[in-house]
Amino acid sequence: MKLHLLHYYAYTEQFESFKLILDDLEKRYNSFKNYVRLLDVYNYAIILYSKIQLDMVFIYLKKVDYIIENFYVPNEKIGETYSNIANQFHIHCKYHDALMYFSKMIKYQNIYYITDLIYMANCQSVLNKEINIPILSKMEIEKYPQILRKMYNFYLNYGISSPKEKQDFILNEIAPINEDKDLSEVFKFELKKAIKKNSCYKSLYLYEEIINNKVN
Repeated sequence: MKLHLLHYYAYTEQFESFKLILDDLEKRYNSFKNYVRLLDVYNYAIILYSKIQLDMVFIYLKKVDYIIENFYVPNEKIGETYSNIANQFHIHCKYHDALMYFSKMIKYQNIYYITDLIYMANCQSVLNKEINIPILSKMEIEKYPQILRKMYNFYLNYGISSPKEKQDFILNEIAPINEDKDLSEVFKFELKKAIKKNSCYKSLYLYEEIINNKVN
C-alpha cells in the first residue's frame, strides 16, 4: 500500500507526504534486503526530485548504482530501472544523461520497448551522434501501434534518408496519426533539423497546424 502511495505522491508532486513514506520504505526494504523493491523506491524519488531538486537526483542515482554493483538484482529489473531514469532525463531535456542511461538499459534488457528506442535515438540526434539503436524483429515491431512503428522506422532509416525525405515522412506519415504530445515534440525537433538543410519553413507551420489539431 505504501509503495502505491509513494508512486501516487511522486506523480502528483506531494513532497511532504512523499518524503515520510520514502524514508520509511527505504529503512524497511534495506532491513529486509529487498533490493528489487528498494530500486522501485529510488525510482520514484528520482521522478519527484527531477522536478524540484536536481542535486537530490544524483544522490539517488548513486544509491541505485551501489545496489546494482553490490547486490543481486535480476537483469530485467536493472534494465527497467535504467529505462525509467533515462526517460526522466529525457523529459527534462538532459540528453547526455538520458543517452547514458538508455545505453546502460540495453545492456541488461532482452526485450526492448519501442518508445525507449525512439527516445534513445532522439538523444543521439540532438547530440549529433550517429543513430545506433537495437534492431527489433518483425514480430516484436508488429506488437506496437502503427504510429510507433513509423517513428521507429524513421530512426532506423535516419542515416540513409535525405533531409527532404525526412521532412516528407514526418509531415505525411507521422504528424497526421500522432496524438502523443511528447512524441510530437521529438518530431518537431527532427523537422526543424531537416528544414535547416533545405530552408522549407512552411513545413514547420504545416506540422504545428496538424499537431495542434491532434494533441490539444
